[in-house]
Amino acid sequence: MKPPSPLAPDHATAVRLRLASNLEAVALAGAAVRDFALAAGLETSAIDDLELATVEAANNIVLHGYGGASNRRYALAINVALGEVRVVLSDTGETIPEAVLSAPTTAEWNLEDESGRGLAIIRACTDRMEYSRVRGRNRMLLAKRLPSPLPCSD
Repeated sequence: MKPPSPLAPDHATAVRLRLASNLEAVALAGAAVRDFALAAGLETSAIDDLELATVEAANNIVLHGYGGASNRRYALAINVALGEVRVVLSDTGETIPEAVLSAPTTAEWNLEDESGRGLAIIRACTDRMEYSRVRGRNRMLLAKRLPSPLPCSD
């Protein structure tokens, strides 16, 4: 049985980072999510999934949103709310095209292609993924449900 989470089950405990748009910072984003999710009480496989989804989303910001420009920044916020660990990435890069957002996630992949699988990986690794663009900012929410507490036995 896992020990209770040391994190408050609401927005009170959060991590907020502003990261450079480079691949070294992507690794930092993944490590921050891994550490937070572990402290929040996610199972190991769920932690792996959320870290992978975060790294994929951050890579997409760096490579597609900012076109590889290393002088830009994006924000990463991690918190626990309503029974899930939530990761929000936001940036001012290019909008994700509607055709990419609405593409089926069950399509066959050519494993030799260098891109084209990111959103499918993100969706497969999260319980919930939401994307929006408001006032020039992209916002992607990635969420993974916390395990239900085990009932106490007397």
